[in-house]
Amino acid sequence: MTIIEKVLSHGINSPDTVAIIANDGEVTYSELCILINKFAGYLKEQGLSNGEPVVLQCTQNIAFIVMLFGTLLSGGAIVPVERDIKEANLHDIKESVNAKFIFTLETFQHFTLDSLNEFLKDITSIYHELPDDDFLSNILFTTGTTGTSEGIIHTHASDYATVENVLHLIEMPENNNALIIGPLNHAFALRRFYANIVHGSTNIILDNIMPLSVFFDYLDKYKVTSIAMNPSALVIILRMSKDKLADYKDQISYIEFSSSPLKEEHLVVATELLPNTKMYNIYGSTEAGCMIGFDKAKYMNKVGSIGKANYNAQLFILDSNLEEITGIGIDNKGVLAVKSPIIMKGYCNNTTSEVLSGDLYITKDIVYRDEDDFYYFVAREKDIISIGGLKVAPEEIEDVAKKYPGIIDCACVGKDDQIAGQVPVLFIEVDRSAYNGQGLSAFLMANLERYKYPKDIRIIDSIPKTFNGKVIRKELRSIL
Repeated sequence: MTIIEKVLSHGINSPDTVAIIANDGEVTYSELCILINKFAGYLKEQGLSNGEPVVLQCTQNIAFIVMLFGTLLSGGAIVPVERDIKEANLHDIKESVNAKFIFTLETFQHFTLDSLNEFLKDITSIYHELPDDDFLSNILFTTGTTGTSEGIIHTHASDYATVENVLHLIEMPENNNALIIGPLNHAFALRRFYANIVHGSTNIILDNIMPLSVFFDYLDKYKVTSIAMNPSALVIILRMSKDKLADYKDQISYIEFSSSPLKEEHLVVATELLPNTKMYNIYGSTEAGCMIGFDKAKYMNKVGSIGKANYNAQLFILDSNLEEITGIGIDNKGVLAVKSPIIMKGYCNNTTSEVLSGDLYITKDIVYRDEDDFYYFVAREKDIISIGGLKVAPEEIEDVAKKYPGIIDCACVGKDDQIAGQVPVLFIEVDRSAYNGQGLSAFLMANLERYKYPKDIRIIDSIPKTFNGKVIRKELRSIL
């Protein structure tokens, strides 16, 4: 089974269900399938070969989705790129994947539903042959928090295995009106969309939550029953709308969060406003889909957990020699690895030796598990600070610092030191009207073990982060 096969089946079995609502209109599943078949036919007329990459500029609308699915049906592999991608980055990606087919706002003037309909009206070649499971399906470029760009290759089989994980984890209502917030060229939003489309949901695409009036208008107008968003978006909603979310306590069945953990303090507020709403935390990566998850609202006692292994994922905790750690508790922490059909095929540059070992994908995330097989994230392996041989996760220091009045945000990195090996440096974003530097020093000294105390505390204008809220520690290390 493939995702595109399920889409086409919905066109036959539920043709009048609205498939997508976006800024360029709406289409039913039958209308969507007609357009997909035509665009696939057009690509085949142009000579597209199976597995050949097609670069698509992400315009967050129906036209983009038609081109995406049309590419998949034709046997091509989508390479979705940022809507506001810089020319130099676009050039690098085109060269990396050796793309001949490129559809951007500059090269293809049909990035709305109306203009694409007009373009395809004379296309008579309708393509119906389904791609094989092992065909390449997408190459996702992500910079993440490292600042380096990697092209991550997946097949139709790995895409569908990830969808199965989502559908086994999440209880989707039968008539699901799913609001997706975030760019569809990123793994989180794209995979939420894939799962919803396989389920037969109505997908409502929203660029971002600002202005909030539009977000709430969408909830009302389209009777939204589920939301996929990053935790940072929820924080903005809670801060700027007070208790307005409570108006939807009988409407919203669930909210999905990924890309970064949903903090317990925000979970508590959200569940008070939405007591009937499931709060799904999903842990995964672009390389290995949705491997861990759970309903945080159901397991409020599992503070700090990222969840349990999902349907299609066999998890292992490994030591530095890649030997399995079987014990429980934080003293038995190690690198998380997964064996699963959700794993990528590889990177464009073939540099997989550090992350693929046999049939395992090694995440480079430090975790531990408890007696109930719930997993807990400690830190990224490369972010661990080694102080005189003692290993410290930057989050241990950050979590304490954030409790001090006047600290808006903070991030900690390790700095090389001739004596200790490394020492922690804390970068802080402050409200100067409430911040007291001497008071912070005393607070940290009183609440941290001596070796964890930052040897340098620096005020900066803002903590550098990715679009989904992850700290870009590489930028901070560059200014040490």
